[in-house]
Amino acid sequence: MRTTVENKRLTDQEFFDERKEVLSLWKTGRDVEDLDAAVAYVKNLPDSKIMARQVDRAVGEGKPLVIPRSGLPTVDLQIERDLILQEVGADAIGVPCDAHSQIGEYQVIERLLEERKDGPPEELLNGFPMVNIGVKEMRRYTEALRIPNRSNNGQVEPRLLAEESIAAGFTEQLYGALSGNVCYHKDFPLETTLRRYQYVDRLVDYYASRGADIVRFVHGHHTVMEIPCLDTAQCVVEGLLYLAQQGNDSRPRYLVLDLVLQGDLIQDVAVCRAIPEIGKEYFEKFGYTNVLVNTEACQWSGAFPEDEGRALAINGWQTAAATWGKAAIVVIKSSVESWRIANAKGNAMGVSAAVQTRELASRLPFPYEGTKEMALETEMFKKEVRCIVDRILELDGDVAVAILRACKAGVFDAPFLPTKHLKGCVQAARDSRGAVRILDPGDLPLTKEILDFHREKLAERAGGRKSLNYRDVLEDVSYFVKDLRRKEATSVVV
Repeated sequence: MRTTVENKRLTDQEFFDERKEVLSLWKTGRDVEDLDAAVAYVKNLPDSKIMARQVDRAVGEGKPLVIPRSGLPTVDLQIERDLILQEVGADAIGVPCDAHSQIGEYQVIERLLEERKDGPPEELLNGFPMVNIGVKEMRRYTEALRIPNRSNNGQVEPRLLAEESIAAGFTEQLYGALSGNVCYHKDFPLETTLRRYQYVDRLVDYYASRGADIVRFVHGHHTVMEIPCLDTAQCVVEGLLYLAQQGNDSRPRYLVLDLVLQGDLIQDVAVCRAIPEIGKEYFEKFGYTNVLVNTEACQWSGAFPEDEGRALAINGWQTAAATWGKAAIVVIKSSVESWRIANAKGNAMGVSAAVQTRELASRLPFPYEGTKEMALETEMFKKEVRCIVDRILELDGDVAVAILRACKAGVFDAPFLPTKHLKGCVQAARDSRGAVRILDPGDLPLTKEILDFHREKLAERAGGRKSLNYRDVLEDVSYFVKDLRRKEATSVVV
């Protein structure tokens, strides 16, 4: 196994040597020893269960796939829930595994399942324990639905999760080498995470090069009040890591880049449309021309109102933004997002609201099409991303090493994260329109033009005050919790 991080494709020998180690991490790993048999299983799935075919359809129709997240501790519960979501219009299901699976604690899961077996089934774990369930049982889930499923893996041990979920027919893999670390952990070695995700990317290539298309979703850092250019810069450089593990065959690779919708319609739509353009720009510079790049728009990652009506209003508003933004996928939240893991009713209401809003928005032109505001948002966003990505790439000729150096130097940074691998000097705030701007740039390598743009936008909101402060930031974190008829935040349930 390669121990150092370098952005080079794992050789066949390196990949299969590491695979022996990966499959030994838990006893169900023996079920995927025959990798070619797993490829054959995925290739034989109908197009309705292949995420790549559904992404093709969504792009062609101009309507994003509506995907809820649904992770339950047993196969039977998962089937029961997701058949409901399928019937109310979900185009695919995002299946998060439980917290212990995310870090490879399979023995802990086995013990918890035994200790809690007499309790309520839905309270066994906080997600779908893919590795402990095993490929055979997960295939029973795949075969019960007529729509695709995708694996919401991640954090710091994704390898066996990817092996077993792909073999079980989960034809999209959601993870991020940076976000899986810095969003959830304080000091887990970043080099180790990057190396493990190289293995997963090489595994995806094994399937894709043999005709089994797997969509790779690059997960951003999903912090509260996400600064769009930082998320996209991360996705671009991680996309380069993914593409370095792909072979030289002519089959296209499906790459979906993350966007967390922030609530301002103009900014969200402009960024959503610009992400594939800026992604292709860099991938083609590195010689990757067989990659199909799209945007996946995820609904707001921060606090939701307890009132279910207001929660669904956010769902609808952001589904409209994703539709007008030409996203391939919109990942939606439930009506009970603020106070519990979504139940069947809350999840179904979220799906129904999103599907209906998508259909309505797709029949109407975007109201800000061709405006100066849209042009400015698009222009500044692209300039911001280029500043950050170009500087990252200047730090080292090897992209993986450059990423590590960028994190230490503050060239890449993000607010509100628990990690010590980033400086954490950057801060965000909203302008008078609700768009997310840079309040404190830390050490980001941005030009005077960009910094002046953000200052001017925030000054418009500050009005007669000298500047915004951290009270404003705290208010902005609760932006969607407010009753927008009043200034104060509220969580009153009507």
